[in-house]
Amino acid sequence: MGWLLGGVVVIPFVGGLISYICGRIILPEMGLTAPGYWPWFWVSAVLTIAYTVIGIIKGALGND
Repeated sequence: MGWLLGGVVVIPFVGGLISYICGRIILPEMGLTAPGYWPWFWVSAVLTIAYTVIGIIKGALGND
């Protein structure tokens, strides 16, 4: 149960940190502009849901 709570806290923090680093530090240095909040949100949400579903299926099939 502790790892689940840790994941709930750590995953959004790491995702936000990566978004900040890419959107505010790396892209401007490359001469690019960062997309707004909603594109980051929807891409992150879709990928997180897809990864979760795949993980559940792999766990149910026993292919860890």
